This record gives sequence, C-alpha cells and structure tokens, in this order.
Amino acid sequence: MLGSLLPEAFLWSIKDRGFGLIISASRRTDIPVFYVNWFFNRLKEGGVLVPNPFNPKQVSKISLKPNDVEAIVFWTKNVAPMLPY
Repeated sequence: MLGSLLPEAFLWSIKDRGFGLIISASRRTDIPVFYVNWFFNRLKEGGVLVPNPFNPKQVSKISLKPNDVEAIVFWTKNVAPMLPY
C-alpha cells in the first residue's frame, strides 16, 4: 500500500549515511480516507509489508520506526479522518 519502493540496497545506503527514510504513502490508495486505522496500527507495530506491484511474490518489510523514518508523505485531498489521531 505504500508508494514506490526503492531497492533495499539503496535504502540501507541512505540509512548508513545518517538519513532516515522519506516514505511516499498512499499514491495507489487514499490511506488517510480509507485506511487510517490500518495505518496507525502499522505505526504501533513498527513496520509494514509491501508487495512489489510488478512482482507480487516479492515482498519487502519497510520499517516505520521513528529512528528509521524522517517523514511520511500522504497523497490525499482529505486529511480530516487523520486529525483525531
């Protein structure tokens, strides 16, 4: 459900340089409108499994832990469902 995936080696090279991930979320679906509870549950658990859209058998685990993520960008026209959180 998260946006475009970067090759895992690239993700680790960014992390090794002291930068956290910038995650582009909800480009394929509107997480703030339709999946807000799911998203906050994933934050509590610290990660999300993301299938590659071109090869669904390839699944990556993306950390959502504060030490690993600089920012999460949501693509939405309606942020209201997220405001109570």
